[in-house]
Amino acid sequence: MRHLQLLAFLITACLVTAATDSKSRVRSSPESIVKEYCQKDFDGARTSSQTYSQVDHLYLWPEEPGWDTVTIVKSYRIVSSQMRGNHAVVTVEYQTLGDIGGSEFLEDHTSTKVAFKLELGSKEWTWKNDEPVLEVSNLAWRITYPIMQPHISVPYAIKHVASLVSTENDPEHKLEKVLARLRAVQ
Repeated sequence: MRHLQLLAFLITACLVTAATDSKSRVRSSPESIVKEYCQKDFDGARTSSQTYSQVDHLYLWPEEPGWDTVTIVKSYRIVSSQMRGNHAVVTVEYQTLGDIGGSEFLEDHTSTKVAFKLELGSKEWTWKNDEPVLEVSNLAWRITYPIMQPHISVPYAIKHVASLVSTENDPEHKLEKVLARLRAVQ
């Protein structure tokens, strides 16, 4: 009987060690994933199909939609974080200045909180034969919710709109007006 108790103890200890080791192999915390996602979003990585690969390893949805509207952000900060097992919620507070949609800048100075939901798992989306496929990958925290429009910085917005002014046909000079308003709120 004593041998069975010792054997059960050793098996339990091995299982706990294995579970602890697998969790310790996770390179990032939920907070660090959200912080990286928000910073790259702030820097404009989600506004172009050429740059969204900078963030695609941080979320668990097949692809970024094509966005027609972006939110202009003065700043952001993580205000809370909760973790339960393989799930986490990290709340970010944004100081927003408004939205750009089409050729309009709708100013709206507000404070907005977004609760990012994350999951610890070993799957990620990849592309095969021009189709998204969910495949096994390294164990990592990934954002599962929300899929929201890009939240970009004022300097990035100015740079982006300035490039549109120089390349787009804009006979009514709407983009120049947006650029002037962005420079004014900077």
